[in-house]
Formats: sequence, structure tokens, C-alpha cells
Amino acid sequence: MSARALAKAAQQTRYFTGKPCKHGHVTERNTITGSCMGRAPGRVRAYERRHFGKVDVFRRNYHLKKYYGIALDQYDAMLAAQDNACAICRSTDAMDRWGRFHVDHNHETGVVRGLLCGNCNTALGKMKDDPARLQAAITYLQTRGLHAN
Repeated sequence: MSARALAKAAQQTRYFTGKPCKHGHVTERNTITGSCMGRAPGRVRAYERRHFGKVDVFRRNYHLKKYYGIALDQYDAMLAAQDNACAICRSTDAMDRWGRFHVDHNHETGVVRGLLCGNCNTALGKMKDDPARLQAAITYLQTRGLHAN
């Protein structure tokens, strides 16, 4: 009997197979629909290679090369050089749905600058990668934001 059938027979709302869903999440699933119940925590590259096979590694490598001009090995080396942390805030939590750091690059030249957590990547994007805007935000926080009444 399958794990889902056993869970249904026991009138449980969730069950666990230990296998990834179509999105790669290894989490509990809904007994009625069979869909996964959440997002997987950040995955390590070796885990991906071991559990998701060469096809997913190939797709990730293809994506990195197509959009950023770097290979998966270069991404891994960059992350190791950054001590597995965001280049700006030093957080080790990538904060994206796949548990990966974002590749920060110059949108005009395409040059990769580093790997950032989701928050820092979004902040740079919202500030349009403009140092003057970022400096204005720093000045604002220093004069009004830190000790506002």
C-alpha cells in the first residue's frame, strides 16, 4: 500500500514519501490532493546532484551560462569565496524559494558582481543600482531613521 493510501486509511491529512515533488520539495504532502505542503529548505549543491540527478544540474548550469555567462562550478566557487554568505549583509540565508543566492550583475555590461540574498538583491534593484540613491538612503537613515521619535 502506498504512503498516501495508508494516510487516507488512517484519516490523516498529511503524509510523507521522502521523494521530491515536481518542484523539488522534499516535504509532507496533502493526503487528498497529493500536492506538497511547503517549500524545501535551502538545498546544498551536492544534495541536488545526488537527489535530483544530472538533468537538473544541467538545467541550472544552462541557466547560469545563458543569463550570466558563468558555469555552476564558477557559482559554487564564488559562493565559497564569499564564505557561503551574501556579499552585502553576510547572511547565510539565501531567502529565495530554492535556497539559492541571487547572481548580482551589472545590467548594462552583464558583468557578474557577486551573490546576494533575496533582500539585498531586491534592495539594489529598487534603488536601480544607483550609488547616489543608496547614499541618499544612508543619509536619510543616519539623520532621521535611527532615532526617530
